[in-house]
Amino acid sequence: MPATSDAVIRTRNEVVVGRDPDATYFFLTMPRNVLRTHPLVVHLTGVTDRCAVAGDQVTQVLAGGDEMFSASWTVTRAEWGRRWTVRTDRYGWRGVGAEVDYVFEPVAEGTRLTREMTLRLSPGHQECGPLLRQLGDRSVPDRFLRNVKTRVEAVRGAFSF
Repeated sequence: MPATSDAVIRTRNEVVVGRDPDATYFFLTMPRNVLRTHPLVVHLTGVTDRCAVAGDQVTQVLAGGDEMFSASWTVTRAEWGRRWTVRTDRYGWRGVGAEVDYVFEPVAEGTRLTREMTLRLSPGHQECGPLLRQLGDRSVPDRFLRNVKTRVEAVRGAFSF
């Protein structure tokens, strides 16, 4: 169950990938790979064919159930092989912001990849709460991280995605 408060919903997910942090970072920060691995992302525009760096923007179209919405993300932090953070002021609806922080930690097996998503509702937007709790469902990012793990581990040559 995601952690919630009056105006914030947080989810935290992690997976161990059997490749080093550089290879895992390279794969995850190239937005076209998110299109191939995220269960809800159906379309991308902006920076898609190279690793997104601080200041880059990517717009995703997401579809889940009967809902379809877009989010324009800006990369706010890009520390090669260590950390990558994206933020949007409008996660589908005005007054709903989101930040996703990825941490790439070297471990004996390869990389511990941690994803923490924070959804924030501006005052007056609490009516979005029930829908956001659905978006905060951990099963979607769990599937996403498992898909990333599978794809990264399937490629043996460094940076040959």
